[in-house]
Amino acid sequence: YVTDKCPISENPESFFPGDDYIDWIGFTVRSRRGEYVGPMEKLFDKSYQWARKSHPNKPIILVELGAINNLNQAKWIKNSYFQIKNRYPAIKSVLISTSGITETNENSSLNNKSLIQIKKSLSSDYFIDHIPI
Repeated sequence: YVTDKCPISENPESFFPGDDYIDWIGFTVRSRRGEYVGPMEKLFDKSYQWARKSHPNKPIILVELGAINNLNQAKWIKNSYFQIKNRYPAIKSVLISTSGITETNENSSLNNKSLIQIKKSLSSDYFIDHIPI
């Protein structure tokens, strides 16, 4: 998990095997109970800045993007896609997390408002026009 308190955020280079082995840089960004709470930019800025500074030509994939299923989940998703579009141009692919976190028994399934928000966010010309074919 990527947060200000996560070891990978403190020294991400120690987890990077080298440009010869890596084509894409992948991160997990989840807001959940406990220490991993907050908007995407709070959870991801440090890691994004490291990736752009250290490996400016590598595209970024969010291998897991999600939040616990609560009243703020749809708002969190809306903010995250806004941030991807406006703050993180190197993100070229996103996998949406829809299952629970088994080790903590947290429910991050998408509620109806969140499903609607994802469809609304992804209908933006930014996401449609940038799909590689």
